[in-house]
Amino acid sequence: MKSYKKVFSQFLSVASLILCLFLVSSTASASPYAYISNMWSKNVSVIDTSTDKVIGSVNVGYYPLGVGVNPAGTTVYVVNEEGTVSIIDISTNNVIGTVEVGEIPYGIAVTPDGKKVFVTDSGNVSVIDTSTNNITATVSTGDTPLGVAVTPDGKKLYVANWGRQDIVAVIDTATNRVVGTINVGYHPVGVAVSPDGTKVYVTNIREHFEGIVEVDADFVIGTVSVIDTATDTVTDTVKIGEEPSGIAVSPSGTKVYVANYGNSSVSIIDTATNKVIGTVEVGSYPNGIAVTPDGKKVYVANQGSNNVSVIDTATNKVTGSINVGNSPVAFGQFIGGKSVVPVSNFNVNATHVITELNESDNGTNISLRNGEIFYLVLIDYGSDGGYASQLNMSQGLTILSEKVVQYNLPSLYIEERGGMSGVRIREIKAISEGSQYIHVIYKRPWEQDIAKTYNVNLTVSDENISGSNVEQTAEQIQSQNTSENSNMKTPDFEIAYSIACLFSVFLYKRR
Repeated sequence: MKSYKKVFSQFLSVASLILCLFLVSSTASASPYAYISNMWSKNVSVIDTSTDKVIGSVNVGYYPLGVGVNPAGTTVYVVNEEGTVSIIDISTNNVIGTVEVGEIPYGIAVTPDGKKVFVTDSGNVSVIDTSTNNITATVSTGDTPLGVAVTPDGKKLYVANWGRQDIVAVIDTATNRVVGTINVGYHPVGVAVSPDGTKVYVTNIREHFEGIVEVDADFVIGTVSVIDTATDTVTDTVKIGEEPSGIAVSPSGTKVYVANYGNSSVSIIDTATNKVIGTVEVGSYPNGIAVTPDGKKVYVANQGSNNVSVIDTATNKVTGSINVGNSPVAFGQFIGGKSVVPVSNFNVNATHVITELNESDNGTNISLRNGEIFYLVLIDYGSDGGYASQLNMSQGLTILSEKVVQYNLPSLYIEERGGMSGVRIREIKAISEGSQYIHVIYKRPWEQDIAKTYNVNLTVSDENISGSNVEQTAEQIQSQNTSENSNMKTPDFEIAYSIACLFSVFLYKRR
């Protein structure tokens, strides 16, 4: 379990960023990042989807292939052909762990709650517990499993077995047992599930023709099998391009995008009719494909041309090409489900931004002009085990307004504590010159003797304070000094959701 101080330190930079998003109108909007595994370069390129530029790279294991991002947008899992999975912390873009799996792993999927990771390897699926990064089960699925996808409710896993069996195995994630198999096309590769969980789409190298030994050119056309998850049967088959590989469903569930490795194109399927409604030419040998969370862009990793094609879903046109490493694969959901923002590129228009309150007796010292207003934001953790905040302050400060917003917090973000928590936003004005103070106390209601106290010492004067003085955490400063394109990124869990995940105190002063 993480210690109190570790949790506090880990999220300080997030707190400062999120509150500025609340209070500063000049803030730029956030966009997710795409993580492209480069097989021969042995690294992962990080693409900012708002600018379509590579902002950094992360060295991983030998021959990275499959990529999966957890739903919270905090961790990237990269499958390496050497038999390992590299774990990347999105907040730093550093590898924080390596898990040994079976031989020749390829595909990867993360459960919606982020608690399990499934990796296909030689004849099996390895199940990783993300809380310990240990393998907790190995499930035998069939010959050469490749693509893998989990349903939105997290109950079922679908695994494409590329080998001679030509089946999709269905795994019950609660028991880690195969509960069924589905006959699909010849050599199934990629798997994707619709957002509502009712359909599974599987790419096949071609249709399955019994008794054919030599493949005629007319039979090379690939297919997509459409599976009804209620019955786990194939309800339709869609002919697409040559040697399809990766597959992705739009967030609306209305479109399916298929990377055709054999003829360097992307097929677009209308899910209402199961008909191909468009074909887009991309780079050579496209493999992995993913859609942004807003559904506006599709990113295609082109293994032969060492670049990523960007498709505008409104026009179905390629709007850009991004050079990455050698032999990009990016097989899987390589775009984060949540937005992220580079801290080092975030500018605030304020005279003071306090991102860390000192727990020592000396406290945190700031200066204010008489009559100025600032915001104090406290995070009160859940009623079933969390902390509550208490505020004491001197008479030279007055609260102009107070707002409480409540959020239902999953246990993932506050260790084992969930439940309803409140974000208290107080608007405070300095009304007297001299030395003022604020005492912020965090404690559990039934543990009055155990508390964390943070002191803020304010010097209020008539002196005209101007300019920009931003106090930052050590992580932010280190990030900015690392390189021109910093790897330090902060998950933006849709603003309020991220605030609720923080155990910190933040002060924001406005002019």
